[in-house]
Amino acid sequence: MRKSGPTKRQQQAMDTKSRIFETAMELGANIGYESLNINEICSAAGVSVGTFYHYFSSIDAVFQEQYIAFDHYFTAAIEETPLSGSFLQDIRHLFILKYEYVSERGPQFIVRQYRGQFSQIETENAFFYSKNRIMHTLLIETLRNGILQGELKLPVGMSPEFFADSFLVFSRGITIDWALKNASYNLKERGLSMLGTMLQPYLTGKSCSF
Repeated sequence: MRKSGPTKRQQQAMDTKSRIFETAMELGANIGYESLNINEICSAAGVSVGTFYHYFSSIDAVFQEQYIAFDHYFTAAIEETPLSGSFLQDIRHLFILKYEYVSERGPQFIVRQYRGQFSQIETENAFFYSKNRIMHTLLIETLRNGILQGELKLPVGMSPEFFADSFLVFSRGITIDWALKNASYNLKERGLSMLGTMLQPYLTGKSCSF
C-alpha cells in the first residue's frame, strides 16, 4: 500500500511553522539574536501573534527548532557524501559537518541557543539529547565499525554507546567555549585536534592526525 503524504492542511501548517522559524533565524542574523522579539518575527513572517503561539511557546522554543534543522542538514550531507567505511575518515567527516554548521551560524547564535536550552530544561528539550538523532546513531555505528575492523579497542566495560556520549559531551563543551570566547579560534581546527588527542589512546597501531 502506498504511504500517503501530508494533507493540504498539514502541509500548510508545516510551511507556516517553517516560515516562522526561518524568518526568526534571518532576522537574528541581521539584527542580533538577543534583539529578537515576537512582534517583529510575526510582522516579517506575515503571521499573527496568535499563529506564532500556536506553533511555538516562546522565542526560546523557536531556537530549539534549530536542532531539527541541524538533523535535516546532517541527513542531506550524509546522503550527498556517504560514510566511507574507513573508521578515522568517517569520525572526521561527522565532526567536520558539525563544526562547519556551527561556525557558519556564529558564536552569538550558539550563546542564544544554549541559553534557550537551559530555560527549557524541564519542558521542551527532550529532542536535544535524544539518542535517536542522526549524529548519535552514526557515531555509534562508526565506533562499532572501528572495533570490528580492529582499528579501535575500548577498555573492558566501555561500550561504543558510552564512548559516543563522551564524544558528544566533548563536542558540546568546545562549541560553548568557542562561543563564549567569541570565535577567537578556528572551531573546526581545534575541535578536530582535540578529538584526535581524545581518540589516540584507543587506536591500535595508528596515529590519529586530523
